[in-house]
Amino acid sequence: MHGAMRSFSLDALRRNGKKGQMMRRASIVATVALLTGCATGGSDIRPAMCGWLVSYAPAFQKRAAEELDALPASAALRVLVEDYGELRARIRAACAP
Repeated sequence: MHGAMRSFSLDALRRNGKKGQMMRRASIVATVALLTGCATGGSDIRPAMCGWLVSYAPAFQKRAAEELDALPASAALRVLVEDYGELRARIRAACAP
C-alpha cells in the first residue's frame, strides 16, 4: 500500500507540473522552518544531564560483573550493558570540570 501511495504522489506531481513542484518546495521550506525553530534557544543539557548517573556500591558492581560474565557470549543483554556503560562514560566525560 505504501508503494501505491508513493506512485500516486509522484503521478500527481507529474500531472500538476509546476504547481506540484511549488507545493513540494513549499512543504520542504515549511519542514525546514519548523525544524530550525526547534533548534533555537539554549541546548546545553549538561547541567540536568550530570545528575542522571546513579552511583553503585562496589559490592553491587562486582555482583553485576559476575552475573554478566555468567551470560552466554551471544546474550543480547551483554550488548545492552556495554551500550549503557558507554553512555555512562560519555556523560561522565561531558560533566567533567
